[in-house]
Amino acid sequence: MASNVCVAVIVATLLSTAVAECTVSGERLNEGQTKVDPGNKCTRYNCSEGEMVIIEDGCLYQDKCYEVYTQHQVDCMTFRCDKFTEGFLTVYVFDSLSARCMDGNKTCHTHGDKFPASIDGTSYKECTCLMEGNMVDISLCHN
Repeated sequence: MASNVCVAVIVATLLSTAVAECTVSGERLNEGQTKVDPGNKCTRYNCSEGEMVIIEDGCLYQDKCYEVYTQHQVDCMTFRCDKFTEGFLTVYVFDSLSARCMDGNKTCHTHGDKFPASIDGTSYKECTCLMEGNMVDISLCHN
């Protein structure tokens, strides 16, 4: 009878010290290991108690990561990084909140502003910023 109790204690000890594992895309990860999402380098997971947990999540724009659900200014564009799910697919998008025209000096201009610009290697003394919604166009250029 004493030998059965000893075996039970050893088995219980082995089970309590087992390391939790996670499997993602067929790859096994140990507890505490992290993995970058192969489809989005801005999303990182951590294996925690046998579950993959998102620890960083974002949108990739011009080779830089932007945190999900935050607003950012890049050049003359203000956008928000959003995320939604379609079935089993997670989609990351940039929602443009506002945009303005940008000249060669990286100065932002609003609708109707006139400024010098260089377009496709041609310099113009005066161009006009045209905006409709969040779409911008530098046009009506002349010397």
